[in-house]
Amino acid sequence: MTGSSPETEIQELETVLDTTDANFTDASSSSGTEGAKPSLIDSVRAVIGDKEQSPGSERDPIDPAVSPVTAAKPETELGDLTEAELKSYGPKTQRRINALLADRHDLTTKLSTFEGQAKQFEPVAQRAQQFRLTTEEQLISFELGGLLKTNPEAAKARLAPIMAKLEELTGNVLPPDLQERVALGYISEQDAKELNVTRTRLARNEGQTAAEREDRAAEDEQRTRTAHVNDARDVGNNWETAKKASDPDWPLKQERVAELIKLEVYEKGFPKAKADVQRMLDGIYDKVSKEVSRFAPRPKSVRAVTANASSRATAEPKTALEAARLALAR
Repeated sequence: MTGSSPETEIQELETVLDTTDANFTDASSSSGTEGAKPSLIDSVRAVIGDKEQSPGSERDPIDPAVSPVTAAKPETELGDLTEAELKSYGPKTQRRINALLADRHDLTTKLSTFEGQAKQFEPVAQRAQQFRLTTEEQLISFELGGLLKTNPEAAKARLAPIMAKLEELTGNVLPPDLQERVALGYISEQDAKELNVTRTRLARNEGQTAAEREDRAAEDEQRTRTAHVNDARDVGNNWETAKKASDPDWPLKQERVAELIKLEVYEKGFPKAKADVQRMLDGIYDKVSKEVSRFAPRPKSVRAVTANASSRATAEPKTALEAARLALAR
């Protein structure tokens, strides 16, 4: 019964036993053998029953984990476990199921909490990415917001150095070179402030432009890297498919080839182009093929048999004299 489960085999055996037992009972009653010892069929059925209902067994006969017949039934849609279904299992299985259900409920609750928190934090993360704020800058923003709401005096003290820096960044504070020109009378203070505002605005715009240029370069590099990896994967897949079709010894070489690929990429880095990937794979394949060939069985030499020798060998000697002559001829 290839492919059948133990329970199916038992059921089929019991069906055969029932049929055979009925025939055996009819034959016994007709021959007047009532009250005889239990038959072989009864003994087999008793053994089967003892194995199915062994009181010391740790397995639950109804547990799908140990019942291949029950576990083999496919169910496309599974709902929640009902109370009646739970009671159909053994006590040990019920405890396991209840523990798993409790774990699932706990994980579901935690997942719902995390999803809610992530959704609330999503706008903050988007703004931080938009303005390229570091984690430290985000914490400072939260701190200032909290101080403005709970302790205005502390917020003012915390904002004092920030405001001084803002005066400098907006050009309202003259740098030393413009202060010297104002002191020497080369330029008025108002003109110096206007010049400094224009100068700082240009520097700020150049900084933003440079940052945007770096972001675009990083995105382009990521796209290039992704495309390169995809191209290398395609080359590798096509190469492996070809080797599977052309080399009958590929199953013996596959694991070793994969091992050497990882080693070469680790030592030399990822190949730069498709041709480099192809060369790397071909070189590793040749190396593995040489390794495998050393363990291949060597062909045995076959000694040629001449026509005369074969004709003489077919003739069986009938006397000792003929045997001696045949030995001398060889």
